Amino acid sequence: MARRHRGLEINVGQRFRKAEAARIVWEVASIFRGTDGKPYAQLIRIDDLTMRKTVALAALTESNQYLSFG
Repeated sequence: MARRHRGLEINVGQRFRKAEAARIVWEVASIFRGTDGKPYAQLIRIDDLTMRKTVALAALTESNQYLSFG
């Protein structure tokens, strides 16, 4: 499932890193619509698969918090 948001397409398997923590890599595990109607991505840390977090797609696409690569 892919989501397009402001010209940037987010796909399962896509990798991101936080701007201030360049050595930590997160991978999109799923994309879903929250109960508030907004799109979210569940991220998994690739060096520790037990670490997961949910972020709004806007945090991945509209801010400088996360950088896409790979």
